[in-house]
Amino acid sequence: MRLSVIIPLYNCETVILRCLESIDKFDDMEIIVVDDGSTDNGVKVVNSYADKHSMVRLISKMNGGASSARNVGISNATGDYLMFVDADDYLVPDGIEKLLSIAEEEHADVLKYKILKTTKVASQDSSSLTDFPMHKNVMRGKGKALESSTVSDYHVVDALFRRQVIVDHNIRLHEDLYLHEDDVFMGEVYVYAECVVSTNMPLYRYVVDSEQSHTHKPTPERARKIVDSALLAVQYRISATVRLHNPKIDKLERVKMMRFVYLCSRHMLSAGYNLKEYRATLNKFRKYGCYPVSRKWLEECSVVNARTLFKNFLCNHPCMAWIVYRH
Repeated sequence: MRLSVIIPLYNCETVILRCLESIDKFDDMEIIVVDDGSTDNGVKVVNSYADKHSMVRLISKMNGGASSARNVGISNATGDYLMFVDADDYLVPDGIEKLLSIAEEEHADVLKYKILKTTKVASQDSSSLTDFPMHKNVMRGKGKALESSTVSDYHVVDALFRRQVIVDHNIRLHEDLYLHEDDVFMGEVYVYAECVVSTNMPLYRYVVDSEQSHTHKPTPERARKIVDSALLAVQYRISATVRLHNPKIDKLERVKMMRFVYLCSRHMLSAGYNLKEYRATLNKFRKYGCYPVSRKWLEECSVVNARTLFKNFLCNHPCMAWIVYRH
């Protein structure tokens, strides 16, 4: 197999068919759908589709989360390359083979493409990428991608991965993380990747759920999960990247991890943390060198504006932040 496409499935009965139909299909590929204990009719939809497309196979497991499902997919994949697609998202036509050919031509361990956001109510984008004017950037050398902020390292759904790199180094998504599992996985892959190619190909459509903000209201319990996950993710990333013994990467890693602290700060304040607990939690990040939060992380992410600068200021001044949010 040239390619294995891994799709975690959990209660996506209404959208899984769109996802499956959007994936370009060719003879030497497989589509592995991992049912993560769904309770709707999504499995029936997949089985019906698989009856007509022999490259599709379904693996069922008890519910364990998206990372667990992706790991099962990795363990069962046989393709030279892997890619991940979420069941509620989709791809635009005529892009996979083009990207796969480039990855093979460059002997890439990772090939990155672009994610574009869309909404549940928006019409499905079916524009072909056949004649898309693609540009690529090739980085050779172990860890080179970690020296750059221009290459995404916080999503797994925007990449082709050489399976052998993942297998040889036993890299898996960390199932103990509530958030940031993608960040950690990408960091660990980049430690070993000898060639990373980034492109401007807009292959992936990420469908934003407008109802998500109502189902994920800030609560102290959820804020603690986010904080604990962020602290653990920082430790995992640092543990992986220190193997390269590269001061430039080490410094940039601290800057990248500042986005975790920024996110935690907002969730803690919105969830009603008291000032003492808020300050104590922020200080836990200080020992890893990612707090206080510098303006540089905003510049690296290209999100410098008056609003983000003000929030960044509040993150570094707990008393002021607590007063603003509590009043």
